[in-house]
Amino acid sequence: MAKTAAWDDAFLKQCEESDRNEALDALSDADWRQARRQLFQELSDTFAGFVTCPSAKCRRARRCVGDGPACCAQLRIGIPADVERTLCDEIYRELQEARRDAERGVDTLR
Repeated sequence: MAKTAAWDDAFLKQCEESDRNEALDALSDADWRQARRQLFQELSDTFAGFVTCPSAKCRRARRCVGDGPACCAQLRIGIPADVERTLCDEIYRELQEARRDAERGVDTLR
């Protein structure tokens, strides 16, 4: 006689899949925020924003180490939204490729 499970296996699998998807969504959101922060940090560094930055950490490091968008705001420079999106997409892609390569154990130093 075959044993039957005393639990709802399909429900547990559905919950596990849902939890996994929520974790991936949260990670993706964090990566998009990181891409945008990195873009503005690089932009601030290009225009030496650390020189006049109100953050002592940025002035000491001689580069943007704080909140990139806030650092760029004090420079009073901006970029068009479509350019910002394109550059964020590029940085996001680099983050995802680095994560993929790390998981696969690929040496990213080429």
